[in-house]
Amino acid sequence: MSRNTYYIAGDLPYFAVACDRCAAPFTCYDDSCYEWHALCRTAAYAGWEMTENVLGPHRCPSCADRSAGLGRSMASA
Repeated sequence: MSRNTYYIAGDLPYFAVACDRCAAPFTCYDDSCYEWHALCRTAAYAGWEMTENVLGPHRCPSCADRSAGLGRSMASA
């Protein structure tokens, strides 16, 4: 599973995702990390292969190219 949930000041959830193959983290610098579905869409826009399923698959652009056809890309949904 590549989704992690952290809690910051005031018990605000902060979501993070990493590639299931190479463990590369997806980094965002806006408020999308506070809502799982928004983070998924932001990562998909950045070229990640994402599903909104917590269990994945979640793949960075490099690994998504190597595993074409696996999972569902939200960018095409």
